[in-house]
Amino acid sequence: MQLVKTSSALLILFFCVFGTSAISRAQGSAFAKLDFGGNTYIEVPRNWTYLDQNLRKHLNTTGEAVTRLAGITQNPGENIVLVAGNAYTSFRTPSATLRLSVRRGESPTQTDMREVVKMPKDELAEMLAPVAEETKRVMIGVDGVKSAKAVDSRVSINEGLVCMFFEFESDTSDGVKLSQTYVCPLGNRSVKVSTSYRKSEAAMFRPVIEYVSKSLRVK
Repeated sequence: MQLVKTSSALLILFFCVFGTSAISRAQGSAFAKLDFGGNTYIEVPRNWTYLDQNLRKHLNTTGEAVTRLAGITQNPGENIVLVAGNAYTSFRTPSATLRLSVRRGESPTQTDMREVVKMPKDELAEMLAPVAEETKRVMIGVDGVKSAKAVDSRVSINEGLVCMFFEFESDTSDGVKLSQTYVCPLGNRSVKVSTSYRKSEAAMFRPVIEYVSKSLRVK
């Protein structure tokens, strides 16, 4: 019963996951460190194209609409997209994307997540399976996505921060893409990092995506 409750809470958090950022510019670095309110930090590539606040709000609205259309209507708190960036190469559409968002509201704590880490692998897989399945269903509902499959689902620890991690491969009208999501519950809010890149350009973008995700720091 506890497993079902935990799985349901994480499922709602996953889908229904402050204001001003300061930029620390290390001279000569290809990355800029963003500081959100002194408690959330991430490094992002300087040469990507970033959405302004108005477009980030539209992005958030679209994301909620997609989940509601998929039948997920519970909303545990206000969601704010802190930064959203796209990378372009020779394609008209983005070759890679990154999104960092914070959802305010009650969520499992890091203490809860550290207990989750201790769960037997089969129980952990059972807990994460509904989240992965619903994610796949939502992805297929997005315009241009023909099919999607889960590649990886696990609990990840980054500098002591415990997060759920999911990776999917999707066949889209723009080619095959790999997408990754970290959801990090913090008790009174949750931090979510979503990234993606075109599979044919993995050699160029996978190291960048991994570096950005690992650079996340939350106090």
